[in-house]
Amino acid sequence: TVIAPFWRTDIKIPEDIVEEVGRLYGYEHLPLQLPPRDLTPAKLDPLLAFKSQLRHILSSAGANEVLTYSFVNNTLLANANQEAEDAYHIRNALSPDLQYYRLSLTPSLLEKVHSNVKARFDRFALFEIGAAHVRGVEDSEKLPAELLRLGIAIVSTSKPKEGKAAFYKAKYYVDNLLNKLSISDVEYWPLEEAKNQTKDWQAASKAFELKRSAALYGGKNFLGVVGEPSAKLRAALKLPLDSAAAELNINAMQQLSAAGVDYCPLNRFPSLDQDLCLRSSIEITYAGLTEFLKNHLGRATKEHGYGFAVEPLDIFQRPKDKSHKQTTWRISFWHPQRTLTTTEVNRLFDKIAVAAKKELAAERI
Repeated sequence: TVIAPFWRTDIKIPEDIVEEVGRLYGYEHLPLQLPPRDLTPAKLDPLLAFKSQLRHILSSAGANEVLTYSFVNNTLLANANQEAEDAYHIRNALSPDLQYYRLSLTPSLLEKVHSNVKARFDRFALFEIGAAHVRGVEDSEKLPAELLRLGIAIVSTSKPKEGKAAFYKAKYYVDNLLNKLSISDVEYWPLEEAKNQTKDWQAASKAFELKRSAALYGGKNFLGVVGEPSAKLRAALKLPLDSAAAELNINAMQQLSAAGVDYCPLNRFPSLDQDLCLRSSIEITYAGLTEFLKNHLGRATKEHGYGFAVEPLDIFQRPKDKSHKQTTWRISFWHPQRTLTTTEVNRLFDKIAVAAKKELAAERI
């Protein structure tokens, strides 16, 4: 420890002491060589690398990145069914249109849709990586939390075909993104049934139509919201009917993506594909049916060593039967040590049909 004399008020920082030693020792006695320097390259920031990966995936899917203001006006908040009291108010705002911190990315992102439609772009996708702030949501240091979000908007000016909701376009983009990030076991639940929503996600969800949107869960993590804009927001921003959006939690996706990828070598035996169709009540969701199917297939995997993959093919409803629907999946089976036979798979399908009849009152078609 070096203590400077009280009259040396010019010595305040460690560099002043080094300079004083050099002056007393003599600069001419110092070795004429540069100090050693560590040439180890700086580590890449994981968050920056993950954001770059998001940009690459979405750009490859045909989406265009935009940057919007982090500040919005009270009118946009009201149109998105969001409360201005939940947003931080800027007293010395540069403009009346920039008085509040945005509560989510979706409204400000959808605000850019109409100008692109006027420029005669009939089909496009936009995305933004940015931050939102919600009053009362704080970080570990009791400061306003910076909520990192990914916003996606998918738009088409053509009239949606019957049964082809815009929601599925947004879901397709999100599924592609999660697949490229190696995030599996993601569940979609109706937004009106979403549980464990924090205050910030409650605010973000208000910009979506409850009955035409879904909440994403990766295990216990709330990943975000996918769906169609609320009717009020659609009318205020003059959005086409075929418009959908998604808002995702970047930190949660990064955490799940970094969990690692399970590797399974390619099977040298041929797989066997069969279609399964179940006729069930319209009240049973597709997610519930698929979960039932995967649970029973998983038991067979543990018992017999099968491998399987499930792919949805069709959901059909007869015009004269509004209380039932028919859901069809294509299921691929394989075994790592031998070739499966049709008899084995048919036997397994028969067991699944019996279980579906007992548990779901569903009938195999």
